Amino acid sequence: MTSKNPTPVANLSYREKLKDPKWKKVRDQIILDRGRICECCGIQGTHHPTGKPVQYEVHHGYYVYWKQPWEYEEETLWVVCDICHDKVHDSLAILQREIGMLDPIALNVQAKEVQAIKDAEIRLYLEELHSSQAMELQEALKDEYEDQLERHQYIEVVVYSSDELGPSGCQDLCDKLDQQFPGIRIIQVEDGPDCLWQVIGDPLARSDVVEEVTTWLRQNARQ
Repeated sequence: MTSKNPTPVANLSYREKLKDPKWKKVRDQIILDRGRICECCGIQGTHHPTGKPVQYEVHHGYYVYWKQPWEYEEETLWVVCDICHDKVHDSLAILQREIGMLDPIALNVQAKEVQAIKDAEIRLYLEELHSSQAMELQEALKDEYEDQLERHQYIEVVVYSSDELGPSGCQDLCDKLDQQFPGIRIIQVEDGPDCLWQVIGDPLARSDVVEEVTTWLRQNARQ
């Protein structure tokens, strides 16, 4: 008995391609993932209000002749009930009739205008997203800066312009200290005891912050 060779996919009609196991697998998975809900009317369940059983379909948002039904982007596929599916195709038939009356040049112009609108929407979305992220980052940095001001406001550092530091070294250390610990109080003294600096903590100062400032000074005072 001679077995019949299957018809190549390229020679199948679109309706026949919708019976292909590859498309059925994609269709069933999308319907399952989206909760068996019509994304047009919102019906969910097994029956319409009239009592008619609901048949869920996956509608292709657009068609191109070189793509197989299972090759479309998932975001262009829509779960619809059988009633909405018929309505969608009726609407598409009206649109396609109107498009069919356009000459090829006019059709190209229309396509370019649609693409320009789409590109503008994408650019606007990206700009809004970037702006939103930038604002969030700015707010986070502002909160962090204000937190640093609060943590450092009860600490005072006296920096002495000794022979080891000199006036320029003293000023440089004070600038770095101010940058590293916003809100800290810094006092420069020309003559002082035999040391480069002193950290004076107010009773309200946190001990861990005092230790942090002290450690930093030990590491940076002579650099």
